[in-house]
Amino acid sequence: MDIANKKLANTIAKQITGTDKEKSAPVFEHMQHAYDKDAKIIRQSCLKAAASGYVGKPGDSAETTARKIIEIAELLYTWVVCPTKNSK
Repeated sequence: MDIANKKLANTIAKQITGTDKEKSAPVFEHMQHAYDKDAKIIRQSCLKAAASGYVGKPGDSAETTARKIIEIAELLYTWVVCPTKNSK
């Protein structure tokens, strides 16, 4: 997952360092790393929630169960990360 507004992130990085783009790059990279880390935590939480809540049918294969849990986790992730897409 990328930072949605890279131009704004660069501007913030420049403000933090008080210098040009070259010296603000580490700040921007740190912001991207933090954003990626947060996204991974959210994905993991959604996967855990999907696995905890899913009740399969007797006789479902492990592959079917895993696929359904992953599908549910993706829906949860979209719901958490993009709540405006899901509201009316």
